[in-house]
Amino acid sequence: MAKNYWSMDLPSGEITYNPEQFDLVLAMEPFLGEGPNQQINPLILRNRNEILSRKEALRELSLGKKKNCLLAYNGHPGDFERVEKEYSYLKNEGYNIVTTTNYKGGIFPVIDYFNAFDLIVCGASYNSFWEVIYFKKKGIFVPTKTRFVDGERLIRQFSNYSFKENGADQLVKIMMDL
Repeated sequence: MAKNYWSMDLPSGEITYNPEQFDLVLAMEPFLGEGPNQQINPLILRNRNEILSRKEALRELSLGKKKNCLLAYNGHPGDFERVEKEYSYLKNEGYNIVTTTNYKGGIFPVIDYFNAFDLIVCGASYNSFWEVIYFKKKGIFVPTKTRFVDGERLIRQFSNYSFKENGADQLVKIMMDL
């Protein structure tokens, strides 16, 4: 776990997470260690039945039925170009590559179009990683350097994770029962 994971420096001084200040603390991904007292699955923006079918997604994106690859990467400025170049070899493997990043507009929410893609190359951070796992898509995960997410750990420990339920639905149930 990153140094200072449970604390943050602010202009007014350091604030530190103290679980005793809360009635309920939820971990929104598989979590080992100190902290949250209840675990739910990661929060996914859509359920499986809420995104476009393959036919609809292909039509909306004006894509053919050949092998399509989504390269969806945000990261830090300059990272997208590096990852795009690194995975350009996929064109030679017969993939039509569609790119999206928050640095150049992009497709939002890209999750709606997942069924159009046979392969997804994305950052190994919270959203993209867990969406690819939840939708059972073939993925290539690129570790993203962030303060609170260890992408290499996500890949190593959770690439074969299986969802029983979307964490967003679990969260709604918990809130409705309060």
